[in-house]
Amino acid sequence: AEISSKRAPVLCQFSSIGSLSSKWLQKFASAVDSSCTHTTDLVNNCFPEKDQPPLASRLRIIWPTSEEIRNSIEGYRGGGSMPGTMKNIAKDFLVPLYHRWTTRSQSNFNGGDDPLKTARYVPHIKTFVQPAYGKASMEPLIEWILITSHNLSKAAWGEIQNCSTGRSAGYKVLFIRHWELGVFFSPATFRNYFDRSDEDVDDGHICIVPYTGKNGPKLNNSRHVVEVPLPFDLHPCPYSDSDTPWSVDGENSTPDSFGRIGCY
Repeated sequence: AEISSKRAPVLCQFSSIGSLSSKWLQKFASAVDSSCTHTTDLVNNCFPEKDQPPLASRLRIIWPTSEEIRNSIEGYRGGGSMPGTMKNIAKDFLVPLYHRWTTRSQSNFNGGDDPLKTARYVPHIKTFVQPAYGKASMEPLIEWILITSHNLSKAAWGEIQNCSTGRSAGYKVLFIRHWELGVFFSPATFRNYFDRSDEDVDDGHICIVPYTGKNGPKLNNSRHVVEVPLPFDLHPCPYSDSDTPWSVDGENSTPDSFGRIGCY
């Protein structure tokens, strides 16, 4: 199935968030945008600053709500796996980007559309996904997926800085504080796993789709389908007005199932 030119926002799921600025996040969005990174220009030159698309059209952040943490299998204690703090999470430019960890309601936590049974488990993994659509239909596809140790922070992904010392003095450099490691998958990754004698096996004939547990996907014009156990929905549910993002230092006055009212 060929990928449509229709491009969905990149899904960003992680367990901690650094102290970010809107400007840095726009540069990050450009860096992970495959339509932008085919150029050798600096990422901040891909979109002129005055022409930057809205962040909500480029990124979606999957971050559990306080309610989802409270109703998790460990209650508030599970929130220790997501040590986000209010000063980093509650910034105005981030709020429109937040989406729930699960699209299921509390009544469906033990059933419903949850093939991997992840709804009540607090995530500590980090997953970045570029959703896509087939040209022949609007079935959900995955253009690429990164499973990694990167949280969303300048320390993990880096920041363009002016270098004042050494051989790079006077030049801009990408400064990264942390060592991180991830695995990147795209249709090209799986090409060698199929019969190379089959002349139809190229990137356009390999589709990556989320595992649904429903007798496999039914995709048109595709001969090779790779199902990925994505632990969240490819179309995550945005926060409602009553949802609040989880933070370890937030006010959590409603007791969890263990009678606790805080993470620690």
